[in-house]
Amino acid sequence: AAAGPSGGGGQPPPVISLDDDGAAGGAADRRGGGGTAGGEESRRALERQIAAAARQRQTLRAGHILPAAAFADEANESEEKCLRGHDALKAVAAHDSVGGGEVYSDVASAAHLAAGTLPKAAQLKALRAHLEQAKRTLAAALPSLGSLLEGTVKAGFDVGGAYLGFCSERAIVVNLAPLLRRWNEAGSPVELLLTLSHEAAHLLSEGGAHDSAWRQTYDELIQAAIVAGVGPAPGAFAGVGRRA
Repeated sequence: AAAGPSGGGGQPPPVISLDDDGAAGGAADRRGGGGTAGGEESRRALERQIAAAARQRQTLRAGHILPAAAFADEANESEEKCLRGHDALKAVAAHDSVGGGEVYSDVASAAHLAAGTLPKAAQLKALRAHLEQAKRTLAAALPSLGSLLEGTVKAGFDVGGAYLGFCSERAIVVNLAPLLRRWNEAGSPVELLLTLSHEAAHLLSEGGAHDSAWRQTYDELIQAAIVAGVGPAPGAFAGVGRRA
């Protein structure tokens, strides 16, 4: 089932604004697609990838976002495990103090999330709003991707994990616990956009490897947000490690 509203009351924050310099130029240089023709072809290729993922979704069991075959090499993944066919996190009905709705939690934190006794509850609520902002940013840049991600992206809270996200057969889970430990209100929206793009690229490429195909998809997602004028503001990537 789709997660409930996690912004926690009031109007949702707007998508991140972008001027025409700074980070935009840097991302165009990285992709080598700064020209109109190259940028348009990258966009078309990305849209074809999204359409293929949407078609495949219709062939899967209800509620699934990836086929079981995508997890065949899960045990052999030498890098951080971005695909997890099975995971110990459990869906918890979260207290209003942390934004309400649903959170995928480790066992030890579940009771605190449900009862509203979690330390730094206000900051976690803000992180969940930032995650919603990241979803809106990608949806504004790529409406077809927004439709694919609807009901798919879940807020996670795993205090024992240093990872920031993973794809399961049913969801993209973004782990907010590490961001809560190093709370940075200004940097969190950018890091969450990068994390969500990172995991969406795994969803679209149907694999856990951080290879050239995954990298191209990941970069194209970031570039699409920048070209659409809804990506990070100039200089926003400074001091934020890109997940790769």
